[in-house]
Amino acid sequence: MENSSNPLQCPVRLYEFYLSRCPESAKKQTNKFYLQPERSVHTNSPHWYSCQPLDAATLQSMLTRILAVREVQQEVERRRGSADKRPPSSSVTSD
Repeated sequence: MENSSNPLQCPVRLYEFYLSRCPESAKKQTNKFYLQPERSVHTNSPHWYSCQPLDAATLQSMLTRILAVREVQQEVERRRGSADKRPPSSSVTSD
């Protein structure tokens, strides 16, 4: 489903952007989805990806890192939520 209110979080828009940076010959192939990034590209380069697919080991490594980052972010959010629910500590000072 398209998220038109926030294009940076919209899978449809992200996919369209990904395709816009792929070579034309790669767009016509249905058996290669994740392509190797080009070695050196600039932001306004027409192609950021080659026609070569990523190998399974590279994909596995990327997914492992993504899941690890997600777990860390969820733990931070969980702790932040727990801290918000605790009553504020009272600091009493004696003179």
